[in-house]
Amino acid sequence: KTDEFGTLHHLQLLEDKPDFQIMTVVFGEPISRIDRSVFEDVATWGVCSLQGWVNSYESVRFVAINDHTAIITGEYNMEQVKVWLEKYTSIKSLKTS
Repeated sequence: KTDEFGTLHHLQLLEDKPDFQIMTVVFGEPISRIDRSVFEDVATWGVCSLQGWVNSYESVRFVAINDHTAIITGEYNMEQVKVWLEKYTSIKSLKTS
């Protein structure tokens, strides 16, 4: 491709890959129970729910799709979120893509 100024000469087409990761987590207990147990002391975590904690990470979002399952998406910080979830919650399965 060309234009009258020659600026497209520097155009580079990038591979069409998503800029984010998706993590599907099935917890071993209801998310509402995790909220009551782990986040009982709001002062410790600064939030009162698992969704609030995950969403506090820049570029990361948490969506519960049922009482045990959540979809977590993010551009980066996903490894830190995964490590924390494995340490502080009961996980039945965790799949990333």
